[in-house]
Amino acid sequence: MILDVGCGVRPAGDVNIDIKKTLIKGWKAIKKFNSTIELVLADAHYLPFRAKVFSGVNSFGVLPYVKSEKLVIKEVNRVLKCDGLVLITHNMFTFYLKALKMNSFKLIARAFRNMAWRIFFYAFKSNV
Repeated sequence: MILDVGCGVRPAGDVNIDIKKTLIKGWKAIKKFNSTIELVLADAHYLPFRAKVFSGVNSFGVLPYVKSEKLVIKEVNRVLKCDGLVLITHNMFTFYLKALKMNSFKLIARAFRNMAWRIFFYAFKSNV
């Protein structure tokens, strides 16, 4: 099962979360076309799932907008199976600057260094 953290109006997982209540109307339309996906109103800082249930977690363009990157990463770590896969992306150049300033890349590496699963962190510029 794949979890999409911060799915917005384009869910890409089996289970998809976002914190914006304004998305609910759009989600109802999405469910008409794909009734197998789950859409959950939730905060990425406090994922409402049991530990070690997802084989993959993706998050497209979310980290720069959360209050605590460290807490979100801990939550992803908690809900991901030991052999799971993480994919985190963003397309804003300012995210690079913020990440370098706050050592976000070091934070991610440190949080996951003892895990058996692979991490792919791919960031790309908006003009690519």
